Amino acid sequence: MKNIYAIGLLVLIVSCISACGKNDNQNVGVTGKWQLLSDSSSLSGGGPFKGGGSIYMGVAADTYEFTANGRLVAHVKSLVDSATYNFRGDGKIVIDYSVVHAGNATIRGSETIYDVTRPDSHIAILSAGGLTPEGWYNRIITLKK
Repeated sequence: MKNIYAIGLLVLIVSCISACGKNDNQNVGVTGKWQLLSDSSSLSGGGPFKGGGSIYMGVAADTYEFTANGRLVAHVKSLVDSATYNFRGDGKIVIDYSVVHAGNATIRGSETIYDVTRPDSHIAILSAGGLTPEGWYNRIITLKK
């Protein structure tokens, strides 16, 4: 009888340890093709930039595609951006753009860590923010499957 309790306790301990190491949120469920609903950014601060922001409302042709092999292809405003991405395992995704088109400028090697929120199975919200020399920057990308 003591052996049954010992075995049961051992199974419980092993189950708890393996559950602690497992992260069901690791890929945060964004793999696949998404339509861009909106992309907003804001900057609040001092210096030469007194703040402001913009919001882009996506059209049907605007898409983000997260492939299973860690590649992101974004079709927005008739431009194509490519990036690599990986999941940190804490509900965050790291997107490393090889090229970012911002207006008429091209920025190379931009890496951003986004929090991913899934209010339902058809919506994904990627949000990032941080303190820059110009002030507090915030970006929110809303996607729909």
